[in-house]
Amino acid sequence: MFVEIFMGIVSLDEIKPGMTLATDMRTNQGRLLLQAGSKIQAEHLKIARIWGITQADITDDSAPTGPENPIERLDPELKKVLDALTDWKFACCDRESPFYRKLAFLFQKRIASTLTRKNSRKVVEKYRGPKILGDVKQSRGDESQKPHLEKLVDKEVSLVTLPDVFHEIVEVTGNPKSSSTDISNVLAKDQSLSSRILRLVNSPFYGLMSKVDTLSRAVTIVGTVEITNLAMGISITSTFNDVSSELVNMHDFWEHSLSVGVVAKILATQNKMPVQERLFVGGLLHDIGRLVLLKNYSRISGKMLAFATSRPVNLYDLETKYFGFSHSELGGRLLEQWKVPQALANMVKSHHSRSSIDDSGETILIRLADIISHGLGYGHSGARRVPPLDYNEWKNAGLSITALPVVAAQTENNLRDLMRIIVEDQAHAI
Repeated sequence: MFVEIFMGIVSLDEIKPGMTLATDMRTNQGRLLLQAGSKIQAEHLKIARIWGITQADITDDSAPTGPENPIERLDPELKKVLDALTDWKFACCDRESPFYRKLAFLFQKRIASTLTRKNSRKVVEKYRGPKILGDVKQSRGDESQKPHLEKLVDKEVSLVTLPDVFHEIVEVTGNPKSSSTDISNVLAKDQSLSSRILRLVNSPFYGLMSKVDTLSRAVTIVGTVEITNLAMGISITSTFNDVSSELVNMHDFWEHSLSVGVVAKILATQNKMPVQERLFVGGLLHDIGRLVLLKNYSRISGKMLAFATSRPVNLYDLETKYFGFSHSELGGRLLEQWKVPQALANMVKSHHSRSSIDDSGETILIRLADIISHGLGYGHSGARRVPPLDYNEWKNAGLSITALPVVAAQTENNLRDLMRIIVEDQAHAI
């Protein structure tokens, strides 16, 4: 039985309509959502997820006896397929840790709901990937020599053409005399960008109580720094669309990146951190350095991807061993050259680091979000296995294992709309 109950506290993922609250349901800010004694309805659960609530106190007589579990409905052969896929995906992890046990269960639960004999082969290929032979064409760099980090950054900065509005955003945010009106006016010059920002802040992911109709109101409600961070992040996503599909499907790449941003923002909400939008953008951009490596060193990258598929090794470690630096260091330096706020660049640069010097609370949440996204199976950036984690990092972040099912549910609820707003609309605009 996977139900998490302790003295009436039940994970939100396991609560069903009709159950009764034993104590008031309140947001992290103390706002009352539902009084004790109320019968919970489906709409209450939806609102609770929007506000980042992960659990509730349920009366004993209405506590669940066991959730509907799609894994238990699988026939023995399909269960073997699912178990083998899970073992492969989590091969780099300590499967005895409570964190990974729960994450592996949530992965299986998500996959089992649509797994059939007819589609099982395609499902396995989706999460393990096709065979990569390491003979990928279209390399943009000289692969006979190892790259130099700063030279590669300089090359990318000189070749990549960011939207004009990005440079104007950097300029206006660097001017201490700039007002919210100045920022709104800059954003309004790019109709596609301004439209996506408005749709984003009006989405359930933000959970605002009233509709935001104008950019100036969005800047006022969400904040100037937060809106400009969002605008920078969305603008950068439009510059990387020419990586070989033999290495990574760009839809899968941005699904992974966006889900990391979503999970990071959810974790920040649960941890009552005030920098939730910055974490969302940090997650969105955390793997852009890998796109640069895939584009400029596609043959070597193809061999690394093949090696990481055939053996339980971390792609990050292979990069560091061969190149002398990782995609995270490369991405962080690139953002610094583009004059993105240093806090964002630091999150990207250090999200794989194990150094306590580099580990801010924000960086740790990006790393946790990356692991959770991989574990739930949302896209990929080339690496398809779940990265390792010291369980103490999860505990030291002040997070509960009971939060994982709600994080998974909130991510599932929001990701499709956000993909449509940030990635798919952008593709149509190109």
